[in-house]
Amino acid sequence: MSENPYGNTPQPEQNSHNGYNNQAPQGGYQMPQPNAYAPMPGQKVPGEGMSLAALILGILGFLSGWLVIGGLLGLIALILGIMALRKLKPYPMAGRGKAIAGIILGVLSILAAIVMAFFWSVAINIGFEAAEHCKEYQDNPTQLEQCITDYTDSKSKGVDVEISNS
Repeated sequence: MSENPYGNTPQPEQNSHNGYNNQAPQGGYQMPQPNAYAPMPGQKVPGEGMSLAALILGILGFLSGWLVIGGLLGLIALILGIMALRKLKPYPMAGRGKAIAGIILGVLSILAAIVMAFFWSVAINIGFEAAEHCKEYQDNPTQLEQCITDYTDSKSKGVDVEISNS
């Protein structure tokens, strides 16, 4: 019998029929376990499409927030974003960021539309008041324009103006 040049090396235990040790490794590399909350690649997650739609409508609503349609798009984005978050609750790694961004942009769109509706209503109201105040100058475009300019300037400064017929 020949002697082992490396000394006595321990032989692995033969616990199974194939010759491998069936015990778990002690402190070695462990294979990562799949996350139960993350969708598998290619798996269709309910609510992902809704979150994308919320994001797109939120962006469109934010860009058109100075119109009433921007507020409407923002409202739809807000509703879709909330519905998407509810459907994505079991899958926190899939599409939540898009849904949250859609909600935020939707709220900003609604607020922008409300502010702009206020400004538009004030501007239209001043225009109607100026037209009513200056209707006596309808036949003279130069005096009408001057009257409207004086009236709107006085409204912006908070001063009442009386126009004399001279």
